[in-house]
Amino acid sequence: MIELYVFGVSVGVSKTETHTLLLKEIAGSRYLMIEVGYNEAQSIAMQLENAKPPRPLIHDVVVNLINTLDVVIDRIVIDKIQQGVFYAQLVCRMVGKVHSIDSRPSDAVAIAVRCGCPIFVSQEVLDVAMEQRLAIKTKKLVDMTQDELKHEMQLAAEREDYKQAMLCKEEIKRRANEDNTNYPN
Repeated sequence: MIELYVFGVSVGVSKTETHTLLLKEIAGSRYLMIEVGYNEAQSIAMQLENAKPPRPLIHDVVVNLINTLDVVIDRIVIDKIQQGVFYAQLVCRMVGKVHSIDSRPSDAVAIAVRCGCPIFVSQEVLDVAMEQRLAIKTKKLVDMTQDELKHEMQLAAEREDYKQAMLCKEEIKRRANEDNTNYPN
C-alpha cells in the first residue's frame, strides 16, 4: 500500500464542469487524479480551507455520527479501478472489530480529511491509473475510431468527467456533420 495525501482539489464554477481530486504520494512523485462530483469537491475544499458552513454538510454529519458511536476510521484504501472508475474502502474499528465499508473515493476522502486518517492506494491501482492517464494523454480524440469515441464518452460519463464526455460528443457530432457535407443527399 502507498500512502497519499490530498495535494489539491479543483472546483469548477458550475456543477457541470469537471472537478478533480489530486492525491499525491507521500514518499514519491506519482499522483492519482480522480474526477469527482461538485458537492464532494466543495466538501473536500471547504475542509482543506477550514471553512465552516452555517449548517453541517453530509460528510460532517457522517463524521459526527461516527464519533458519537465510538467508531474509529483507521484509514481509507483506494483498492480497485474498473473501466476508469475508482473504488475505495473505509476501514474502521467498532467494539474491537475491523470493518471495511465500500465507498466512492470522493466520499472517503471527504471523511478522511475530517477525521485526519491516512489515505492509501494499492500499488496495482496506482500503476493502472498512471498507465491509463498516459494512454489518454497520448491518444487524441481525433485519432480515435467512432467506436473508441463512443466508449470513451461512456467511460467519461461514468467517472463523472463531463468535460471529456462533452468533447467526445462534439467530436462525434463534428464527424457526422463532416460526413453530411462530403456526401450530401
